[in-house]
Amino acid sequence: MRTFFIVFFGLLSILPLKAEESKPVLDEKTWKKVTKNVDYTENEREKRTWNFPNFNIDINPKAVQYVFFFIIIGALLFFLVKYIMALQSTRADEEHLRIFEVDSLDEAEANPMNADLEKLIQKLIQNKDYRGAIRANFLLILQLLNRKELIEWKKPKTNFDYVNEISKQDYHADFYALTQYFEWIWYGNHTIEQPTYKKLEQEFKTLVSTINRV
Repeated sequence: MRTFFIVFFGLLSILPLKAEESKPVLDEKTWKKVTKNVDYTENEREKRTWNFPNFNIDINPKAVQYVFFFIIIGALLFFLVKYIMALQSTRADEEHLRIFEVDSLDEAEANPMNADLEKLIQKLIQNKDYRGAIRANFLLILQLLNRKELIEWKKPKTNFDYVNEISKQDYHADFYALTQYFEWIWYGNHTIEQPTYKKLEQEFKTLVSTINRV
């Protein structure tokens, strides 16, 4: 059995060599005979031509300069107008916030949104004009609400119009109560003494502090 395997594997090792030796060999003479009538030259590919339209644009250098000039001028005018509008808006805001000193309540009522009402209140207290001081305190509240854009002050409006404008604010009830006190004192021609004024003055100051925190 051992001898059989030795002979078997020996034959397997010889077979590839025999197969390799049995391959036919193509010599030069045979190759020339086979390829005698074969043309291996590559035909030149047909060249494709693309016909693009001929665009001839005649650009006038002066026209380009004019266009560029107008663009620059337009841009400068645009920024100049924006600057002037911003400057006017700033001046309007400054004018809106400007405070000037007044000597009397009549003078303050001419332009209550720009009057120095705090100084006027002190003058009225010194003169013991407590009724006038209540009026000045109420105007101070309106001035503050207007500056914070919580109301839009206009002379034709009534005090209760402003009450309605701040109806969603937490201090609405306090402002409504002080408006009623002011209406009763000012339009009812009621004279008040210092103790009553001091009590109302404290309520006005509390409301001013509340509004300032908004």
